[in-house]
Amino acid sequence: MDIYDNYPSHLSIACSELLPRIQNQSFAVDTYFLQSVIDRIFNDPQIDLLFVLSQAGINDSGNEFNQVVELIGVNSVIFKLLLESSTEFFEYFMISFCRHLERSSCIFPLQTVQDSVYMRLLADYVCFMMPVNDENSVAVTAKKIHPENTMKNSYSTPLNLFNEEALRRYALCPSSHSIRTLRTMTQSISPHFLTFICVLVRSYCSLSNWPTDYRFMALRFVLKEIHVFALAESDDFNFSQSKLQLQWNAPFADELFDFFLSLFTRWPPNPSFTNLFDVWITWIRPWRYCGNDLQRVMPFIRSNRRYYIELSDAFWRRKFSLECTQDVENLTSYICILTSPDMLEVYEALEYNLEPNVLTLMNSLKKGAEILCLKVLKSEEKLEKASWFQRMFFCLDEESLLLEQKRLWKHWRDLFLAQAKPCQSRRISLLLRRQLQQMNPLSALETLLIHIIY
Repeated sequence: MDIYDNYPSHLSIACSELLPRIQNQSFAVDTYFLQSVIDRIFNDPQIDLLFVLSQAGINDSGNEFNQVVELIGVNSVIFKLLLESSTEFFEYFMISFCRHLERSSCIFPLQTVQDSVYMRLLADYVCFMMPVNDENSVAVTAKKIHPENTMKNSYSTPLNLFNEEALRRYALCPSSHSIRTLRTMTQSISPHFLTFICVLVRSYCSLSNWPTDYRFMALRFVLKEIHVFALAESDDFNFSQSKLQLQWNAPFADELFDFFLSLFTRWPPNPSFTNLFDVWITWIRPWRYCGNDLQRVMPFIRSNRRYYIELSDAFWRRKFSLECTQDVENLTSYICILTSPDMLEVYEALEYNLEPNVLTLMNSLKKGAEILCLKVLKSEEKLEKASWFQRMFFCLDEESLLLEQKRLWKHWRDLFLAQAKPCQSRRISLLLRRQLQQMNPLSALETLLIHIIY
């Protein structure tokens, strides 16, 4: 208890007991001690690292943040011992770390959780295991889970990811040696590296529990960093090609695909779908991490064809709600991304016809738009019959509802206008116009919409 009668948290107690032992070297270097650290930090149900923030604000946990980083961050004695531990024990560490996120009861906004000590550890671990610069791993600790922090320098690794023999075999016959065959060679690839990326991705895309927004955020970051790592330039050509093979034939590809496909069909039609969509888009647009060089990532695209074809089909078959302006804005964003010039070029290379899917979506939205027009028309008629006194004092709710409905209709109109721009596929634009023309002019709003487009 301190001078303000505050009791120390379980995390503070654990750190205050473990840190002095490490600093004084009063511990036995064995798996028992390592397991006790992992269990007390990651497996204690009374400790939630997503609540521990770097700066005081929502809660006063700045000191705990620094203690956790010192105890089990990438520069800690514990982490170095984990790197030297057996593959089985390193896997136990990674599973405990990933499950900690899954059982979190945190309700902070995503932007706040980005500054938590858990996300700091995740970023540090990822940057250490998959570094893309020549600097010592100490330098990566400042990196956070934000897109603008992507590192694009030359590659180095503290774990000797591929051994010399594996690279020599690949150089002799690259056509017959993929990452899968290299994995079968004894000690060709660091087992800790494979454990790291496989446990991370497979845990975050597990279907055993309904995924949280925090899990989506973590998975998106990891997938992005895999692209950055694989596409980072290296002086060793064979090493660069081996990394690309790791990207093209990812060992977690089946689990990740099943994750997307299952959730695309089961996720409810609400704004939270945006977080799932962002994870998918991060994985299927790797050219954003190599200077938008689409040709360079074409082998990845062809090797992962199902992520583009089957998942696109699943996306366009979804039912989308248009209950509020946010729904329409999100749908507009989805369509703009999937019909962007880069994505259209990818679909063309894969011989994928986007038009039938766009038509299917527009047909499903047409009924909702007609219902909305009827609501607007009825609301207008009702208010027109009311006297000015009634509208001033008794129809405020109806006025507000009508205003929101008109605003929603405007966003729906903008959705069509955005897809009718010259930068989009002309045939898709014509499809959208044809769908709009087939709708019955139920109100002045719809007449105005048709007039604007034509």
